[in-house]
Amino acid sequence: MVRYALLACVLAGVGIYFYRWLRRVAEAFGFWPAHQRVRLLLMLLTALFVLPAINIWGIWAVVVFHLLAFALCMDGLHIIWNCCRKEKGGTSGNRFDWLWASGLVPVAAVAVMLCYGWWNMHHIVRTSYTVYTDKAIRKEGYRIAFLSDLHYGTTMDAEDLQSICLQIRLERPDILVLGGDLVDEHTSRAEMKEVFETLSQVTTRYGIYYIYGNHDRNAYAKHPNYTAEELTAEVEAAGITILREHAVEIEKELLLVGRDDRTNPDAAGRTSGAALVNGVNQKEYRILLEHQPRDLKENAALGFDLQLSGHTHGGQIAQVGWLYRLTGFGEWNYGRTSIDGLTVIVTSGMGGLNYPIRTGKHSEYVLVDILPA
Repeated sequence: MVRYALLACVLAGVGIYFYRWLRRVAEAFGFWPAHQRVRLLLMLLTALFVLPAINIWGIWAVVVFHLLAFALCMDGLHIIWNCCRKEKGGTSGNRFDWLWASGLVPVAAVAVMLCYGWWNMHHIVRTSYTVYTDKAIRKEGYRIAFLSDLHYGTTMDAEDLQSICLQIRLERPDILVLGGDLVDEHTSRAEMKEVFETLSQVTTRYGIYYIYGNHDRNAYAKHPNYTAEELTAEVEAAGITILREHAVEIEKELLLVGRDDRTNPDAAGRTSGAALVNGVNQKEYRILLEHQPRDLKENAALGFDLQLSGHTHGGQIAQVGWLYRLTGFGEWNYGRTSIDGLTVIVTSGMGGLNYPIRTGKHSEYVLVDILPA
């Protein structure tokens, strides 16, 4: 309740600002002072513009708050410009005043931002890491292809996915890891089936392994397009192994341990990390597959060598990523780090949630080469 009250106050403030902003725009184009009907029209336009932003996870909120940010930046520049001009004894009227009042710069900036965000979302890059180990593994090592957070149906269709699968297949991975949130509440039943059938076409030496994310099983949908049971059935029918609170051995050299996502309804019964590694061969290279990059120090203490995670999108919207890193919210946002001997790799994902815009980190698939030191 407090959160909604706070959001209402924020939107009210944003609405007041944008009414004054639109009034200034009207003045710049000669529509002010205005008839009462124009005033009412501006109030209506302000409400229609701002109110949809109450869905803070929607694309319209991205537009509204970016326009607000750019407009405020322009206001700041205008204040600085006027202060500098007064010191030099300049006059009040010039082209910059009109450019500021017209609102054209913030609108153009939002348009450029959206175009870049669409391109950045759809431009999928290859990111590679090399990890060395003192443990006894074969001399050629192991190559893991890792992709996560596809959110299929939002940013990609079957043709695009097939193209990416071909690229991954040409990388000749030994293992393909699917790190969760491949589908979500917006994915149709047919799309859900399609994505796993397509991914199953990637040829590997030791198989394809999948862990659940927080969205895969429609945890946030009142009327889901498919059930958790239907999802499981389609994944298994595609020949993909679901790792949910258990582990598999690869050549008695690697141990893949897959966790269920902690946000799923039945995740309260997750097996402890200690139980998952109890009794395993201490000489094996241990890889933890966990959708969310959490409990990193604990996982290091359990003897894991490598953790592969997603979930963060690396900050799908740039400001979210900046805030994430600035506040220290979460344990690791993107890329590679080392914690007490544990190598952690967090991918920004191959798609996006809710809308096909990414102004933060790029979209990617990841290759991890594990080699003997």
